[in-house]
Amino acid sequence: MTATDSVRRAGLFTLHQFTVLTGILLFPLVLTTRRVGVRLGFDRAVARVSRAYAEQREADE
Repeated sequence: MTATDSVRRAGLFTLHQFTVLTGILLFPLVLTTRRVGVRLGFDRAVARVSRAYAEQREADE
């Protein structure tokens, strides 16, 4: 693993944790907007970041 791989992995991990935390904090807002019929689509952002982090972990192994 090179230094740039380590930095990328750490950055992706931080971004992953931040998106999960943001999703948890926005959960009441998401439930409210779904009742009205509006979808925020935050689940796609979390899935994308999670997939990128998992791919980076697999590449490091």
